[in-house]
Amino acid sequence: MKMQSMAIRRERLFCAQSEDPSILIQHRTEPRIDSRLFAKRLSIKHKHLYELIRKNSKNLREFGILPFQTERLNTVQLGAHEHQYVLLNENQFDFMCRIVRGRDYQKIT
Repeated sequence: MKMQSMAIRRERLFCAQSEDPSILIQHRTEPRIDSRLFAKRLSIKHKHLYELIRKNSKNLREFGILPFQTERLNTVQLGAHEHQYVLLNENQFDFMCRIVRGRDYQKIT
C-alpha cells in the first residue's frame, strides 16, 4: 500500500512539472530547459548556476550541443546590459541536477 501511494505522489509530481510549459523551450528541433527558469525552480541565483554550467561545460558537451545565449536588457536601474543563459537538453539537465544536489555525477559521464 505504501509503495502505491509513493508511486501516485511521484506521478502527480511528474505530471505537475510536465504540464507546466514555461520551463520547456523549443530550440531548433529539440526541447530545452532555460537555465534561468531552472535556477528559479531551485530557488538559487542564476549567476551561481551559470558558473556551475561554465565549469562543467566540457562534461555537458558530451551529452549534446550546449547553446549559450545572450539577451539584451534595458532597465531603469542598470541601463542596457547583456544577460547570458544556457539552454540545456534533457541529459544535460539531469547532469546539472546531480551536481546541484551533490550526487555522484561521474557515474553518468
